[in-house]
Amino acid sequence: MASTSLQTVPSSFTSAFSKPQPEYDVFLSFRGEDTRCKFTDHLYHALVDKEITTFRDDKELKMGEPISLELLEAIEKSRIAVIIFSENYASSTWCLEELAKIVVCRERGILRVLPIFYHVEPTDVRHQTNTFKGAFTEHEKCFKENPEKVQNWRDALRSVANLTGKLLKDGVHEADFIRSIVQWIYSKLKEDKKQNEGPLESTSNRNENETENENENENDIGIVRATNVIPVYSFLPRGKLRRSISSWQKGELLGSASFGTVYEGYTEDGFFFAVKEVSLLDQGSQGKQNISYVEQEISLLKQFEHENIVQYLGTEKDESRIYIFLELVTKGSLASLYQKYRLRDSQVSAYTRQILNGLKYLHDKKVIHRDIKCSNILVDASGSVKLADFGLAKVTKLNDIKSCKGTPFWMAPEVVNLKNRFYGLAADIWSLGCTVLEMLTRQHPYSHLEGMQALFMIGKGEPPLVPDSLSRDARDFILKCLQVNPNDRPTATQLLDHPFVTRPQNSFGPASPHNSIQL
Repeated sequence: MASTSLQTVPSSFTSAFSKPQPEYDVFLSFRGEDTRCKFTDHLYHALVDKEITTFRDDKELKMGEPISLELLEAIEKSRIAVIIFSENYASSTWCLEELAKIVVCRERGILRVLPIFYHVEPTDVRHQTNTFKGAFTEHEKCFKENPEKVQNWRDALRSVANLTGKLLKDGVHEADFIRSIVQWIYSKLKEDKKQNEGPLESTSNRNENETENENENENDIGIVRATNVIPVYSFLPRGKLRRSISSWQKGELLGSASFGTVYEGYTEDGFFFAVKEVSLLDQGSQGKQNISYVEQEISLLKQFEHENIVQYLGTEKDESRIYIFLELVTKGSLASLYQKYRLRDSQVSAYTRQILNGLKYLHDKKVIHRDIKCSNILVDASGSVKLADFGLAKVTKLNDIKSCKGTPFWMAPEVVNLKNRFYGLAADIWSLGCTVLEMLTRQHPYSHLEGMQALFMIGKGEPPLVPDSLSRDARDFILKCLQVNPNDRPTATQLLDHPFVTRPQNSFGPASPHNSIQL
């Protein structure tokens, strides 16, 4: 685990790189009690001998001491992060915070990452089993009020464990192992110096000779998935040609979705897309039910063609996973957007109109989404909005759905409190109202309550608080969506005529640095 005490040497590489100039060639992340005086120390001095500037700490952080700003800045100012996964790595919250920061920097394209599996299996890191499982059991107890933090750590471990790394197995001499690590780092730094790239290329753009984790050679673990699938061309519902995905690589982690994890994908001819990866190894009835939902999602996505619905590109399956190929929407979810910017009324209006267009398309086909919320709505650089994550979507004939599915804070009263009744398309309208409220307030509905408390309030028919500070049109739109009786809610078609979404589209423009605050 790196911290505030630095041991560095000048590097012959540093002066040759393009601006902005990183301060360190390598950042070492490790669990001090496991490897500080042995493996990590040997690796550090081997890097020093090669004149590779390296950041590491030289003392333990005290229990309860927060991770330092200097440490986080050191990660940003490094070219390569070397993460030494040891038996007790996950027991340290500082290590996990470092890891989460490293993943963010990698996703920004400013940092290479090399995971070292020091007498631990990559699958234990990826799936948090064995000692990693015990560590997360404790974290879930300690952070029960902040489950998002623990999930973020899990996602970070899964992301890094899928990268090309090096595995130290019993019987391998540590000196030879360390030498191979230093050679890899030296070659990458030399390569960057030669190309004078500045910001590092994504580590997802690796040579296709690298293999997946499950097919590692003696020491190396690969991230690349390069399949030789024969291209299958198909047509969209309106007769347009659907682009096929054949040979491809799995890149950086984009986020989580229902029943799976979403990554960036990259074909050998340079086409970027999103890939939703779903494990087929889950056991028990719940695992089988999840697979049925995934198959249902694929069946529905094949039928959709609309500018406000993420485009389906194909599916691939192997012995352990299903891969769903989707259009890559570059700016991420509306949830990530409102965390960065304070969205104006006009922007939320424009986004809402597009969401309604997508919902109208679905509802005209008698499809209910059942999980409308900002994290399931994507936006690209042009401001175009796409409904995504159809893992819970279902075709309904006439208010004939009875299962309680969705995300608690956005669920409609009739979904939570069934009482032998059914529900239908109007449940999406309630969720839409919660989503508009979420965009304008920058927090999810019932944010002052825990999940079960929120479900209790929703079941009692108590809608979330709609602040008086919102504009008149916005408040009226939200309140119309949040009618407790589903029969009193307008349809998506009717809401498209509401004043909140019929304002001139030219009022929607780029966020002003003065009016839209970036945090």
